Amino acid sequence: MAFTTRRSLLRGVHDNTPAAWEQFQAFYTPLIILCGQDYGMNEEEIKDLRQDVLLAVFKNDLAGQFNPKLARFRTLLRTVIQRKAIDILRQRLDAYKNLSPEIPDDNQTLEAQWKEEWRQFLLKIANEELREAISNEHYMAFDLYVNQKRPIAEVCEILGMTSNQVYTIRSRVFKQLQEIVQRLETEVDE
Repeated sequence: MAFTTRRSLLRGVHDNTPAAWEQFQAFYTPLIILCGQDYGMNEEEIKDLRQDVLLAVFKNDLAGQFNPKLARFRTLLRTVIQRKAIDILRQRLDAYKNLSPEIPDDNQTLEAQWKEEWRQFLLKIANEELREAISNEHYMAFDLYVNQKRPIAEVCEILGMTSNQVYTIRSRVFKQLQEIVQRLETEVDE
């Protein structure tokens, strides 16, 4: 996955560059979906959440008003996502008076959810980048053993490798994955 630094992406979004908007949407949509799922939203509500968040970013020119000295962009985006999610859940509540939306009521819960969503989001992007950076055989060994948690004997049989080869690949690829995640954190964490 080609990775544009966040400042240049935000500059492109602020300048209303179609390619930047497309990349911004592709990059942040999975995070918006995760947040919607955490709030127990259905598919239609998640689509509305995505649209509402992107519209708010556009209408309020969040990319142009963003000041890295005051906060990270992801903190600003989190606030927008949470507010839009709560608005949608309030609409649901108004439509169905007997339902109670699952809105966490304390900041610690919201913060913990956000951190976990962000970690999952970065890990997904890092895995995609990793897949492009290493051989298919090494990625399959890593994916089967680490991500899918298959037994070592099964991985060896599927790939025709020894357990030492799989362990070596796992260690090297895991180190690469950690490096990618660390780089992404610094690139995105503005």
